[in-house]
Amino acid sequence: MISLWILGFLFTLPLQLGRHFWFPFSYLWGLPVDYLAPTFYLSDFFFLGWLVTSLYQYRPQIKVVLFWLIFATVNIIFSQNWQLASFSWLRFSQLPLLVWLIRRQKISFQHFLSASITGWLILEAFFALLETLRQGSAGTWGWWFGERSFSLVTPGIAKLHLGGRLLLRPYATFPHPNALAGFTLVAFLLLLSLQPRRLLVTVAGLATTIILLLTASHLVWAIAVLIILTTPRRWLALPLLIPLILIPPPLTSWQHRWQLFRAALLIWQHHPLFGVGLGNFLPQLPHFWPFSPLQLWLQPVHNLYLLWLSQTGFWGLLILWPEHFWSRNRFWQLAGLAILLSGLGDHYWLTSQQNFLLLGIWVGLANS
Repeated sequence: MISLWILGFLFTLPLQLGRHFWFPFSYLWGLPVDYLAPTFYLSDFFFLGWLVTSLYQYRPQIKVVLFWLIFATVNIIFSQNWQLASFSWLRFSQLPLLVWLIRRQKISFQHFLSASITGWLILEAFFALLETLRQGSAGTWGWWFGERSFSLVTPGIAKLHLGGRLLLRPYATFPHPNALAGFTLVAFLLLLSLQPRRLLVTVAGLATTIILLLTASHLVWAIAVLIILTTPRRWLALPLLIPLILIPPPLTSWQHRWQLFRAALLIWQHHPLFGVGLGNFLPQLPHFWPFSPLQLWLQPVHNLYLLWLSQTGFWGLLILWPEHFWSRNRFWQLAGLAILLSGLGDHYWLTSQQNFLLLGIWVGLANS
């Protein structure tokens, strides 16, 4: 039974198929904001089944549970919106629970993981190619895989300037091309850490190359090149090094990121001990925006560490308890390096469900 829940969880992990619940705190200026809407994903159904079934066989450590409850409760008490913070902590609690499940059933979990990662990458490469060719979403049937409907003229859609043309950057089943690119790189490195069969590596490697090239995520390109240059096969960096040099990132992207960076620092300076509460960054952003209101960009700060610090303050550092996460597996270490470096320039390891779960898998595979 547990194996079936694990299979279902892994199969649905990269899908964005879920049900949003719109509460009063999910709106800003009367507009619905996805980041503020609690969502129940299809993968959550299988995760809960896996968790409930496993609780009959294993018992979590009471001290760890109490520590987590106390930590979350304090942050909720000092949050600006306790309802939003409560839902955010409920979601964030999935991370330690996933780590706990993987470590209790690591052999069973790893048995399915290599084929699952390869399947994820094939699926995302297929959608990325199709969306690039169509310059829009795959169509109605793509919705069943969690793909959202969009086209090149959709407001706020991610684009690439190439040869004087505007091209759509593919989303596949992810909320943004950058999240897709980061997920792809880390997933492929985790696959290599499992030492799978050569066929899986070849197929997954081809799918990874397609996704990384099409998503045009400059930060992930740079990280991938850096990682490849540490290996004997340095020539493999060329497919990413050439576009990294020849295609500059949009200037407005960096301007927006800098503005959010400044706003996050102001939020943390005003709430240094406990932050504004988990999930409360966006509702508080207009109050700390240091620029013209016309320039306001309703996005989480594109820095994983500032996002965490502004929402949890110094209190949030306590959650990084000194547990030994070291692993002798080199590719597992490189996956961690990719997560840490990509976190410097984006927020999707906390705000994208697929990336968040992959982060939990990375932690759960420590010392494997």
